[in-house]
Amino acid sequence: MIQHITIPCITTTSSNPMLDATETGILLHLCRGTVLEIGTHKGATTTRMAEVADRVVTVDVLEVPHTTIEGHEGCCLPPSEIGCQIPATLRSKVTQHLINPNVPGELGRVLKSEGVLYDLIFIDGDHSIAGVQRDFETSAPWLSPTGVMLFHDCWWREGDTEMGPMHLLRRHGGIILNKTLLGVLEVHLDRLYTHLRSSC
Repeated sequence: MIQHITIPCITTTSSNPMLDATETGILLHLCRGTVLEIGTHKGATTTRMAEVADRVVTVDVLEVPHTTIEGHEGCCLPPSEIGCQIPATLRSKVTQHLINPNVPGELGRVLKSEGVLYDLIFIDGDHSIAGVQRDFETSAPWLSPTGVMLFHDCWWREGDTEMGPMHLLRRHGGIILNKTLLGVLEVHLDRLYTHLRSSC
């Protein structure tokens, strides 16, 4: 059974409708060094992370993944809109990759080409069980020894426990951060608290 923990209140204003203030606060407290974001969308979250991280590598898709959840098909943005909200002043800190998710190994190829370890991996891409498992398995080897991996949209719909992030947390041992949609693997909890304490 997934455990729930309450993160101390972190106050921040969130200009991103996809992340509430607590989620944004946790994310920004963890954004140090190099960050990997899977799921750029228009770049609102990318922008917030780039404001505090040294560097953000962000990945999005050029076509709808075959694993996309029924009812969420067609959610792929045109390439010109992916990352369109990232301001020019932060572009030098952001490396954006667009991949075809239906070509095996595409995400792995990108991560290998970057060749860096990440202090934070934020998985917010294809929320299907197969998609999240693929993103997790492909990116996990690139997490630094002190890094934290976060999963977004664990509760996409209330009571829906078969969303990809929730399923992965159940399978691999995970924690839901109370009052947020964020999940973290139990093995990363000490790292999470270390980062949060050192940022206060």
